Amino acid sequence: EERVIARTRLQEDLAADMEKRHHFQEKTLPLIFLGIGAVLLLLNAFVLTPMLGDVLSLPMSVGESVGALIVYVILFAIQLPCLFIGILVISKLFGSAFGELFSALKKLAALALLAGQFDVMVDLGFDIMLGGLGFLAFWLKMALSFGVFWGLSKQMFDELEPTETIVLWIAMLFLPGFILLGVLFLLG
Repeated sequence: EERVIARTRLQEDLAADMEKRHHFQEKTLPLIFLGIGAVLLLLNAFVLTPMLGDVLSLPMSVGESVGALIVYVILFAIQLPCLFIGILVISKLFGSAFGELFSALKKLAALALLAGQFDVMVDLGFDIMLGGLGFLAFWLKMALSFGVFWGLSKQMFDELEPTETIVLWIAMLFLPGFILLGVLFLLG
């Protein structure tokens, strides 16, 4: 009888721990990531973009920083649906499930804002400090981008397989460019 009581307590404690983790992962962590992503967005628009302008001897006004902010917000607005497309592809190809739609969208928004703005920050940082470095910089940027995306996505969706993470990263980083090129091709 004591063993049954001890097992029951252990199971209840494990269930309580899982519930706390689930609550943190579903509700708190996306808000933290959204906040950090918003700070990076402002840092990119109002600090790093003007610094790049100084390096290139192109003094920037506040209006141009606001324009950069608008561009970064539009980038986020494009990356979010691309990540959603990535989730749909993963669901179809691998049979993965991502929980409730609202919760998954909140996680995708946090991932798009934080990982997307980290990519922008890395691009700006390389351009400011190293003048781009050409082909070598591309591979360093991709490695940094993927490493951060991998870590963030594992925190948001702990059930993701490596292949699924790669599909999501490609959807966020490269799909917007293909969409914009397609739109430009149709308009031009």
